[in-house]
Amino acid sequence: MAEKMTIEQGFGKLGEIMERMEETDISLEESFRLYNKGIKLVKQIKEKLDDTEKKLIVLEEEQI
Repeated sequence: MAEKMTIEQGFGKLGEIMERMEETDISLEESFRLYNKGIKLVKQIKEKLDDTEKKLIVLEEEQI
């Protein structure tokens, strides 16, 4: 996923994946595909959160 997305959009997409996976009529193959997509999203969200945390640390240090 090379598209730019916000952290909030990432969490929204992750929520959609979770809702779909909770459906009883989903195939094993679809569950696996969604699981992999979700794992990739979690990694992207974590990277964005880590970058944001680093920026906040820099801002805090500049104010001291």
